[in-house]
Amino acid sequence: MRRLIVAFVETRTNRNSVVALSGALETSPHQERIDVLFDRSGDPERLLSLVAGAPRAVIALSFLTADLPQVAHTLADLRQRTASANPRPLLLAGGPHASALPNEVLSLGADVVVRGEAEISFPRLLEALLRDEPVD
Repeated sequence: MRRLIVAFVETRTNRNSVVALSGALETSPHQERIDVLFDRSGDPERLLSLVAGAPRAVIALSFLTADLPQVAHTLADLRQRTASANPRPLLLAGGPHASALPNEVLSLGADVVVRGEAEISFPRLLEALLRDEPVD
């Protein structure tokens, strides 16, 4: 049975969002197939080590505008390090800044932006990944 690893980048400013999103995953009918990990370092090398070897992985970043410089750096670094990886982890962004300026965040290297309250859409997106469906 196919599994999915979700690595949340947890920061001082997004802790409540990360808790809400990881809690929302507990209601997913596919909960037993989703491994949730947390990283407080924000270090791209460490993030990639968390998802290494996974057939399907998501690195999730939720952030405020004040966090944009660090997130931009992290996304660029992750994008560079995974350019030739197969499979490559999906770089997912959300939070207030990504919701307000999704095209900007996509141009910084995110593969997908989740806009607005994600407690319903985030689990559905992961369920689509588990079914090998495309996510836009």
